[in-house]
Order: sequence, then structure tokens, then C-alpha cells
Amino acid sequence: MGSPQPRVARIENDRGMAGSVVRASLVGTNLEGAIEVSLAGPGVTARMLGPPQPGRIELVIDIAANAAPGPRAVRLGVAGRPSPDAVFHVLARSIYAGTSGIGSHLI
Repeated sequence: MGSPQPRVARIENDRGMAGSVVRASLVGTNLEGAIEVSLAGPGVTARMLGPPQPGRIELVIDIAANAAPGPRAVRLGVAGRPSPDAVFHVLARSIYAGTSGIGSHLI
């Protein structure tokens, strides 16, 4: 029998505006085996901030200015097998970005 599959229970800070950089956390179980994190769809990239911990992976998510709004599946690469585990939401750019609550989530 192999090691238990990672399971994401939630993603903290699960949204960000096009053209921003967001810090987020995946929280769950057996996450220490993840070797990479990616998001489905063009215009959004994720990278881990340090090695994953058993119950948490810290991420930086870079959202291109032209990224289409909508949900993106978060995928954990574990032993070469990505699997959807959570959803990150890309929000449309807003002229009110400087006064919205989103700014508090940016790096």
C-alpha cells in the first residue's frame, strides 16, 4: 500500500483580482508529499513558499492582467499525479481595486 493521498480541506484566501499577486494557503491532510502546485487555465501560476508541511502549503499566486475571470482548479503534483483539490477564483479587474477588500490579501 502506498502513502495516503493528500486531501485539501480548504484554501485560505481563495480569490484574487486579475493583475495581482496573492498569497494563499492550502490546508488539509498528507500535504507534505506534494512536489508542485499548479492552477488550471491560462494566466495564473502558483509556486510554493518553502517545503509543504503535513497540514499546510503556503503559496504565491501570480494572476496575469489579462487572465479571464472564473474558477481555477488547484492541482497538487504528488508522485507525478496531479489531482484537483481546491478552487481558486480569478476576479475581473476593477477600477476600485485600491479601495476594495482585495488589497489586504496582496503581497
